[in-house]
Amino acid sequence: MSDALHARAWTVPAAAGLAALETTAVIAVLVSRHSRSAPLSIACVAVRYPFCLGVLRRRAGAWLALVLWEGSGVFAAVVAPRVPLLLRVLELGLAAGVLALLGAALPLFPRMERLELPDR
Repeated sequence: MSDALHARAWTVPAAAGLAALETTAVIAVLVSRHSRSAPLSIACVAVRYPFCLGVLRRRAGAWLALVLWEGSGVFAAVVAPRVPLLLRVLELGLAAGVLALLGAALPLFPRMERLELPDR
């Protein structure tokens, strides 16, 4: 590993930890709302925890899943109609932080090799 990659190795656990912290915060907000759909919403949000572990193991699929999830979090924070402004700003900040850390960690993930198909 080159010195430049070694210097940014901290971004992988930081991104996974911040994403897990954000997931826990979202679950806490859902629990405090006491709605009938809270258990289903909590189950859907908790699906993110395995992706956080996958990022720690440097799995490219987990990286992509978290990038897409955080992108949808940014979108939801911008357009959510009935969510208090403070929660929207908090979600936007956390999602942007995770996206920035995931972007910085990208060179540390394995590269995809191009498949060469045999000539017919």
